[in-house]
Amino acid sequence: MKPRFVFLVLLATSLLIALSTTRAGASGDRRLPLREYRDKMKAGWVGQIVGVAWGAPTEFKWQDQIIPADKMPVWKPGMINDAFGQDDLYVEMTFLPAR
Repeated sequence: MKPRFVFLVLLATSLLIALSTTRAGASGDRRLPLREYRDKMKAGWVGQIVGVAWGAPTEFKWQDQIIPADKMPVWKPGMINDAFGQDDLYVEMTFLPAR
């Protein structure tokens, strides 16, 4: 990845965090127990991984169209392992060791 792109992603993320923190403080904080937050975060990541893995075989094949039902890939749990080479997941994968 180019350093400029990484810098822009980090800058945008920082701005979003700053804006969301300011807004939450003004309207009242909403809190989740850490365990519940982690559960929701992991569920979101798994959902993204499944979506990327399941959609990868159809990417760029049906632009501006609904995929015909007979062309939908059949979901197989082993497809999860194919997702880790997808560029749609690179950012999240860097944060996995961070816990």
